[in-house]
Amino acid sequence: MTIPISAKWSSNSVTFSTFDLLPDGCRDLILKLHKGQAPTWQVSPLFNQTETLDILAESQSFGFRFKPGVSIDEAGLLDLICRDNLYLDEVEDVIANFVHLDIGVEEALACLASNVSSVAMAASRLGISSRTLQRYLIRHTDRSPSYWLRLGRVRKAARALFDSVPIIEVADHYGYSDQADMSREFNHWFNNSPAKLRLNSDYTDQLNTSGYAL
Repeated sequence: MTIPISAKWSSNSVTFSTFDLLPDGCRDLILKLHKGQAPTWQVSPLFNQTETLDILAESQSFGFRFKPGVSIDEAGLLDLICRDNLYLDEVEDVIANFVHLDIGVEEALACLASNVSSVAMAASRLGISSRTLQRYLIRHTDRSPSYWLRLGRVRKAARALFDSVPIIEVADHYGYSDQADMSREFNHWFNNSPAKLRLNSDYTDQLNTSGYAL
């Protein structure tokens, strides 16, 4: 059985702040602790673009990041955690009962994150039709093959920017028709142009840690 957890993380905030979360194809199980309030658990959605999150003062968060493409029995997992007041280590022990990654989904996403230039090419490499791949991924991930292809490409292109490669060369290498085409994709996913994103070193860690198309 594939272990669905790709990383464990924690954060601690003394003052109020905001944080830009780049789309990474992953969902997280999150425990939030805030002074004077009861602990809360939640499962994050699969983001389609960058989200700006508010981080409360005097708060802590702990999370389990799941691999791209998992299916989650969200209600069952959260009900068990709250009913039995599970601790973090106890939650980790039960996650596999509620979070699953189909081997076929894992293979399909790996193919779409490789050097394929289209969904049709990915489907051909997988030995299935484009329509079958479309139905399969929507059923298991609630996202189309095009979503995964575009997300993987833009994340790889964004990482390349931090290697000081000229933007036009990055666009050409990752299959964009021109620099303007890549800029439109960056604005869609990251709310930033390639030039502006390159100047924000805070994004480097996000793009190089656990997530889709690494």
